[in-house]
Amino acid sequence: MQLEIGRRLGFIDERGYSELIDRAGQVGRMLHGLIASIEKGPQSGFGSCDR
Repeated sequence: MQLEIGRRLGFIDERGYSELIDRAGQVGRMLHGLIASIEKGPQSGFGSCDR
């Protein structure tokens, strides 16, 4: 929402707005994956620290 306001008021040009929206989407997907991983809990198997 803040990006849209900044674009409408002329603080961010269209190219900058598009780049920031893309980056925000990437961050959102990474956070979603992290949250899902944390909620799953520790997994055993390849790459696990359990021995």
